[in-house]
Amino acid sequence: MHVVIELANSYLIIVSFSELTKQRTKILTRENLEDLVRGSTVLASGGGGEPKEAFKLIGRIEKKGFVPSIMDPQSIQDSMTVFSSVDAGGGMSKESEERFERTYKMKIPLRRKHWPLEKWSPVAVKELSEYLNKEPDVFLCLELGPRFVEVIHLAASNGKPTIDGDTIGRAVPEITMSKLQIVNSKLEAVVSTSHFGDVLILKKLASLRRLEDIIRNFAVASGGGVGMAVAMNGAVTKESLLPYTLTRCINLGEKVRKSASDDRELNKLLSCEVNGRVLFRGRITSIESEPREGYYFGQYFMGGSGDFSGDSFRIWFKNENHITWKNDKPYVTSPDIITLFDPVSRLGLWNWEKIPTDHDLLVIGIPCDPMWRTMKGLQLLSPRAFGYSIDYVPLERQHH
Repeated sequence: MHVVIELANSYLIIVSFSELTKQRTKILTRENLEDLVRGSTVLASGGGGEPKEAFKLIGRIEKKGFVPSIMDPQSIQDSMTVFSSVDAGGGMSKESEERFERTYKMKIPLRRKHWPLEKWSPVAVKELSEYLNKEPDVFLCLELGPRFVEVIHLAASNGKPTIDGDTIGRAVPEITMSKLQIVNSKLEAVVSTSHFGDVLILKKLASLRRLEDIIRNFAVASGGGVGMAVAMNGAVTKESLLPYTLTRCINLGEKVRKSASDDRELNKLLSCEVNGRVLFRGRITSIESEPREGYYFGQYFMGGSGDFSGDSFRIWFKNENHITWKNDKPYVTSPDIITLFDPVSRLGLWNWEKIPTDHDLLVIGIPCDPMWRTMKGLQLLSPRAFGYSIDYVPLERQHH
């Protein structure tokens, strides 16, 4: 038997008399989910999952009658079992593709837009649950982005909530670039699955660095990508969490949806909501990209327009956007958030999709979570972490 009590902040207290526990949860409407996707595209720095697929998945959640909900991080109990499902991989070099096709006598069976996420995630979660001999109490998304919806869908299909938070505050290319690494979190177990039907169970890990390398190599050996499920207890989750980031995305997405398309209005919104600003306006003049080693590398070159007429801009990415140059001088970099924003679709752009070149785009900059500006954070997610001899300068100290 359960009693549900509505609170002023729209979270609900669910009281279970059988377990004598309390959880504050919030049921998400379709509009909430759509705003979640919209807001997360602004904060994900070009990664975090495909927006179009996330919007489609929202329709499936509604059609299947699932009840998506998020749980207040303050309700996490140390003894809880927390599962997170993710997909890993970003691409293969031409040499790796040719080797794969020679070995398996087949063309690459999946491209990034056709990853079987709905098969991978449930299979990985099922295998992880069977290995641990227990069901998850709640789900967590490790990174911020439209991928939130994949986890919420999986959680709702199992009648579970998703924690209102993540471990990064943006999207990143490696699991080592997370609070899990900063606080040296211990995972209970990891399961990874491929489209071949392989099930890889990692019951003990030397480090998150080893996990990253193992899963990326598994992805390359499997045609470019694999699914993964991770288990941790509530105590580890609490110390590894950046709280209320789903709510942050929903609130930002709602503001973007309702705002005018004018640059000044967007600048005002970004300043008020996330302390960010428009860094550049212009068109893409050329794109360089190269999938390799399970990641997606590339650069955007832009020519300015309007207030930025005569200026040039460049963005370098490894899955996500990490380094920019304005007029050939280093400018805003990771760990701060750098997002290409399309004023037509009102969405942040995902680096794997076709980037518009026929109209102006905006480059948005948003300060990162303070943990990334610590010595340990900068060692993990700054230009030098990507091999560039560029010092990190916080966005707020960069000249307009």
